[in-house]
Amino acid sequence: MRKIDNLNEFLKKLKEPEEYPGFLLWQASNIWQRLIKNNIKQFNTTYTQFIILTSIIYLSQYNKQINQKQIAQQAKLDIMTTSDVIKTLEAKKLLVRSPYPDDKRYNSLKVTKKGTELVFNIFYHVRISDITFFRALGKKEGKIFRDLLLKLIKGNYDKIFNSDQ
Repeated sequence: MRKIDNLNEFLKKLKEPEEYPGFLLWQASNIWQRLIKNNIKQFNTTYTQFIILTSIIYLSQYNKQINQKQIAQQAKLDIMTTSDVIKTLEAKKLLVRSPYPDDKRYNSLKVTKKGTELVFNIFYHVRISDITFFRALGKKEGKIFRDLLLKLIKGNYDKIFNSDQ
């Protein structure tokens, strides 16, 4: 794609917004996020907080020590966002941080009973939100869409996130 050098050329080449896949992904994501937000607002938490707690619980099945970098990689979040949300979750007493036994530079993260109960209570609402939102695709197209999203994530994550961190 070549760079457009002047405003008139830009205006002539500008397409309908629906011609840009990034714009459509952004719109769909905003609609989905609004649905999730409405369905979990009663729990006084955000989807990002839910995802970080769920990621810690999931990773704890395979590792005794879970750190911030592992969570960021699992959730596909940047380190700073992950750090900020972890501080909030700790203040809410939904997780605890303790120094790694072997390396004091790292903190090990563990979800508290209160945090685990919150994830348990929210999970149903998130699942219903997903079913409701993605129902428009149908089962076959839903699987194809999920596979395409995974392909986009795998094809771009390392190029974007690993260069930032």
